[in-house]
Amino acid sequence: VGAIAGGVSGDNAGMFHVPQTVCPGRSSRKSLNIGAPKGPRAASIKEKLVEVTRSIAYSGQGANALRRNLTCVYLTSTCADPETPMGRGIMRKLGYPKETTPEDVEKFNTLRKSLPDLAEGSLGTCAIVANSDNLLKSQRGKEIDAHDTVFRHNTPTRGFEKNVGKKTGIVIVKSNYKGGGGGARQAQGSGAKPSVAYMLLKNVDDLPKSLKVDGKPALLRAGGAHPIARLRRELYFLFGAGSRKHPSGGWARPLNVLASRLCTRVDIYGFSGDMGGKYFARSVKVRPAHEMMFEHWTYRYLESQGKLCVYGD
Repeated sequence: VGAIAGGVSGDNAGMFHVPQTVCPGRSSRKSLNIGAPKGPRAASIKEKLVEVTRSIAYSGQGANALRRNLTCVYLTSTCADPETPMGRGIMRKLGYPKETTPEDVEKFNTLRKSLPDLAEGSLGTCAIVANSDNLLKSQRGKEIDAHDTVFRHNTPTRGFEKNVGKKTGIVIVKSNYKGGGGGARQAQGSGAKPSVAYMLLKNVDDLPKSLKVDGKPALLRAGGAHPIARLRRELYFLFGAGSRKHPSGGWARPLNVLASRLCTRVDIYGFSGDMGGKYFARSVKVRPAHEMMFEHWTYRYLESQGKLCVYGD
């Protein structure tokens, strides 16, 4: 598919159709010293972060490290090609025999047409909207909606449009958010549907055989997401996070989208470096199990390298 039509008018139309090195409006002004890694491991952390934006990660250390291509972070029709190892793995998860027949492949090829048909850059300019109450500090709704594609969770937009916008391209379904329960039918608590797909944080074998949810394609994590999950744990270790700390799920969203190369640019909103609440439930605080200041620093560092733009501290 091509870039999703914006439907935006006025001064905000086209404001993000500029190079990623340009951050229109007022992006984060928080110092890069806040939350930054210290000591000899800092250089390695920075290098690994930039590698993700190049769709590269390494498994292992030193001369034995295995270079991994991360472009198939999500299960698209192209990434499910039965002629590839990933495609054959998906077939087995769906119950196809290890030794497939031409009829099996033909049947699967018909089925994979239900997967999102997304290519590099096809989502155009992208905004990823998280849930921090720092969204309430500025009225960026129109700015968010000026992007070609908006990623957001299945959280309410009604009543918060001035702060979070209302455009929805991809809904990231989390069962513990309002309207969730694991199903996408009640996403956003208003019956709203994404224009592109539901992103489900589950495995392909948990899906209906149609590979669709509520009539919309399901966007699932694919093999390219696994090295990023390992990398996030490695970065925590290099940072010196305690054994009781673990990466937040939200940290994966921008890294996965950047590695997928589906967007021509990435701007993030509602990601916070503190332990604040949700914009729709301010009393619900972030758990102390995460190094939020460090995670927010990684976004700001990537902004300093011209890889994304961060809106909100």
